Amino acid sequence: ALTLPFAVGLGLLADPVVRLVLGPQWVVAAPWLQWLAPLVVLALFQTPFAALAMATGRNALFWRINLAELAVKLPAMVLLIASYGVAGALMARAVTSVVTMLVYGWLIHRLLGLGAGAMMRALGPVLGAGAVMGAVVAGLAPHLAGLGGLRLALALGGVSLAGAASYGGALWLAGFAPMRTAGEWAVARLSC
Repeated sequence: ALTLPFAVGLGLLADPVVRLVLGPQWVVAAPWLQWLAPLVVLALFQTPFAALAMATGRNALFWRINLAELAVKLPAMVLLIASYGVAGALMARAVTSVVTMLVYGWLIHRLLGLGAGAMMRALGPVLGAGAVMGAVVAGLAPHLAGLGGLRLALALGGVSLAGAASYGGALWLAGFAPMRTAGEWAVARLSC
C-alpha cells in the first residue's frame, strides 16, 4: 500500500522529477525511469513474504529464494546488458520481476493455502486506488510541461498532493482495513 503510489507516481512524473532533481541535461533518463518505476509494483508479493517466512518459522526459505533470485537475475543482467545496453537491463529487471512475483505468490499459497483469487482480492483495493491515483496524476501531469525551478517544484508538489489525496481517498472508500482503522482512531481523538 505504501510502495505502489510512489512507483506509479514516479512512472507518470518521471520527466518533471528528473528535470527538477537532476536538471535538464538528464532528461534523456526519464523514459527509462518511466518503465523502471512501475516494475516495483510487481514486488507486492515479495514485500510481505519476509515477515510471513519469519512468522511461520521458515527463515531459511526466504534466504534460499533470495539466493535463487540472485542466481537468475545476475546472469540475465550481464547477458542482456551486454547485448542491449540499458534496454537489456530494463528487460532483465522486467523478466525477473514477473518470475519473482509468480514464485512468491506460489510460496505464499504453499505457506498459507491462499489461492490466486484470494491474493488478488486482498490486493484489489490497493490496485484500484493506484488506478484512481494514476488517472488523477496523468490528468494533471500535462500542466507541468514547460515549468522550471520553483514553479516546477510547487506544481509538482501540488500534483503529488492531489495524487496522494486521491489514493488515500480511494483506499478509504474501498474499505481498506488499515485506512478504516486509522480514520476511526483519528475521529475518536478529535471527538474527545
